[in-house]
Amino acid sequence: MTDILTAEAQRPVMDDSVASLRLPVSPPLSRWHFAALLQCCDILIAVLLLARYFKTPGDAATNPTLPIIADLSTALATIILLHCLTRLLGGYRFEAIRKTAKFAVIGAVAWSVATIPLLCQSQVLSISGRATYAWSQIVLEGIAVFPVIRLGLALLAKFLIRVGWLGHTVLIVGNGAQAQLCASHIRSDRTGIVVLGVFASPDIPLEMQHAGHAQPAAGHAQPAIAALSRIVRSHRVDDVIVAMPPLSPPDVSTPLVEEVCHFPVRVLIWHPQFGDQATDTGADHCVMGGVSLRPVSMPPLSGWRWVLKDLQDRVLALLLLALCLPALLAISAAILIASPGPIFFTQEREGYKGRVFRILKFRTMHHDVRPSEEMTLTVRNDPRVFPIGALLRRTSLDELPQLLNVVSGDMWLVGPRPHSPLATAAGTRYADAVSRYFSRARVKPGITGWAQVNGWRGPTETLEQISRRVEHDIYYIENWSLWLDVRILLATACRGFVHHNAF
Repeated sequence: MTDILTAEAQRPVMDDSVASLRLPVSPPLSRWHFAALLQCCDILIAVLLLARYFKTPGDAATNPTLPIIADLSTALATIILLHCLTRLLGGYRFEAIRKTAKFAVIGAVAWSVATIPLLCQSQVLSISGRATYAWSQIVLEGIAVFPVIRLGLALLAKFLIRVGWLGHTVLIVGNGAQAQLCASHIRSDRTGIVVLGVFASPDIPLEMQHAGHAQPAAGHAQPAIAALSRIVRSHRVDDVIVAMPPLSPPDVSTPLVEEVCHFPVRVLIWHPQFGDQATDTGADHCVMGGVSLRPVSMPPLSGWRWVLKDLQDRVLALLLLALCLPALLAISAAILIASPGPIFFTQEREGYKGRVFRILKFRTMHHDVRPSEEMTLTVRNDPRVFPIGALLRRTSLDELPQLLNVVSGDMWLVGPRPHSPLATAAGTRYADAVSRYFSRARVKPGITGWAQVNGWRGPTETLEQISRRVEHDIYYIENWSLWLDVRILLATACRGFVHHNAF
């Protein structure tokens, strides 16, 4: 495996094909999928048990509204307390499935404590008129049900790991015996870790000099970084582990580490000084395969934050499609009347993790039955644009079909604008013009974004234009919140459609 990855690192940067690279198949399900399933099961069981408890008639003669509010408040408090206690006890940590009995008992313990709000309601507040025996019965039912469900899920997880459907994929980067030692430790982990391989490259002289810890020049690492980028794009990589040599300080920052931190994956460092067996790792370390690893970069959006963002944008896109349906039909008819040819125009753009997808737009140019292979950017008063198309461009209405890209999952409503793989600024490809350009690929691209509402849209004729655009995109990625999305959407609705650079 090491030889194969070394060969991949030595391939020319221009060659983006990884078809000949024989890496292990990444499991379709990750640890996060299992943790999400576990959390959903806990909530579902809690809701079913609480429904049985609140089915007991309460005293609603004096104020029928108050018991309903009290019941909902108590149920919500119970579910939140259950989730927090289970997380505190490590019940959602994937590694906990190794100790199946303890993993099963955690649910019963958390449920026993989480039902305190129910006890308070029936004993102290006396709002619902429910007796203590109802609370005791629900607690006992939960103590019986939670361990059984969690035991079944733990056995299911072990089965999925065994058949290769569930796992955590890592790529180890380093040279020499240290990288191989790190790989052997990680492979010893029995919780579904799949080591894609050890990425070794002569372009990354990780072995520091004994005196002064001299670092390699940034230019030497570029071919290997490009090869790493190809692997991350074409395989599901969860973690990149950089194996540091013994003579380097544990906090050394090499060009490799700095560049890999821009990838849309978690980046970890392994150093011999961290110890082979991690017993007390501290808050800034994690354990994998019995060794201590130090995280140096985390994906900006992961877990439930990613789900929340994805769900938010897809739902809004569906609503906007429904609202804009008359306009979409009218624009489609106008295009067919104004210029023979298809209604939509598609083009390859780079999306999440640099993967290429087809973006949809309303066609604004005369249809060319023999399109040129060269990419020619649109200029002001471009003769290829027909009058209706020019109006669509000036008002940005040609972007409306991208709502379908959002619904299909290629894009978000708000995010960095997707660029063509061939796009250049002042004759320089974007990735070469801006060192942190690949950081944009840590999230899905968007129809609108922080750069666009701040005026950085349209052509990129200078290096400053693309640099400032990337700067705003990275700010959005690192400071994402629902409120920031709302601000961008409101700014787009108020002033983002018409712009002097839209042509």
